[in-house]
Amino acid sequence: MSNVPWLARLTGLVAATKLFLTAAIFMWVLGPGAVHRALYGRTGIAPLFGSFFAYNANFIWGFFNYYFSAGLSFAIFAAWIATEKRNGVLRLAGFTFAVTLLYFCHVFAAASLLLMIAGFEVAQNIRLENRNLMALGRRALRVALLYVPAGFAFLFLKPHGEGDDAVIFDLADTMLDRFESLVQHAFDDSAYVLPIALFAGLAAALYFRKARIHPAMWGTLGLLLLGAIFAPETPAKPGYLIEVKAEQPAGGAAAAAPAATPIATLLASASTERGANVAKQCQACHNFAEGAGPKIGPDLYGVVGRPVASVAGFSYSAPLKAKGGKWDFEALNKWLTKPSADVPGTAMTFAGISNEKQRADVIAYLDSLSANPVPLPKDTGSNQAPPPAKQ
Repeated sequence: MSNVPWLARLTGLVAATKLFLTAAIFMWVLGPGAVHRALYGRTGIAPLFGSFFAYNANFIWGFFNYYFSAGLSFAIFAAWIATEKRNGVLRLAGFTFAVTLLYFCHVFAAASLLLMIAGFEVAQNIRLENRNLMALGRRALRVALLYVPAGFAFLFLKPHGEGDDAVIFDLADTMLDRFESLVQHAFDDSAYVLPIALFAGLAAALYFRKARIHPAMWGTLGLLLLGAIFAPETPAKPGYLIEVKAEQPAGGAAAAAPAATPIATLLASASTERGANVAKQCQACHNFAEGAGPKIGPDLYGVVGRPVASVAGFSYSAPLKAKGGKWDFEALNKWLTKPSADVPGTAMTFAGISNEKQRADVIAYLDSLSANPVPLPKDTGSNQAPPPAKQ
């Protein structure tokens, strides 16, 4: 939530978060209404059906930055339609700035806006210009100019990296999830009944001429539908690749991967203080305090020694339920290395902690979150008992 820290300076973090989410919900509900008014010159009851989609998986899972950005894209699209007849330099400059701002809010929201604007421009060319190719070219040029700064940023300002330990963000890889998430109303469970009912009602209204789709919107709806159906699930090439580069030996030659250090050895020198600092990245999805309950993920108080997938009332993914066992030190070490490798199909999207010392610090910290912490395992590779975890 990139806008919250700035706002929090004025109102405090809690109030800033509430204002941010309220603005996002308003844009999801009022955005379609603004598009409706831009098309028809009035506001009817039909856009209120957009509120059925305002509470979707992006909101549930806490992807608030994308949620806010998607709502903002509706507002920009409505403004683009409303100012269609003002094809001056100021309009082009203003919308270029808006698109660039949207890109830095969320790249996928900017991509979705491109589909909406492109579909609208093609439909208007068919309706008003009788498929004139010269006129279509001018429209395409205007749309392309809107995305020049965003395209420059995507090509030249993104982070780079190499290697297996990289954290990958790829637009193509998340595209299907993003489209499908718009009809999800529970964790990893698409609420298909509601969209089917809504679309059946729309079909009936169109058939009995109680509603109609504006001719200028067929292109936009068609492109969004194609995106939802044909969005790739497997990327051909990663788009963003970020890594922490490993140090090479003095001779310059790459050394063979060392054997994994036993977790008992790592815990012997682990620090709960360092672990608490590393674990701050987990606070967006998990609570650490006793009795705080689940957030996006289950609470982690007392997790060490707890049976896997055992927090009452939390909806775990099927693969994690099937894992079985307890969250002992070995199991946590394997899980935190890379959750998707430990439990293929897990709903947890965390990439993992590749640094084994940081993992041990986090595990030691998690063990401290209990009225009766589990004793740390003895380091069998040492003649001395391991010292207690540093506080």
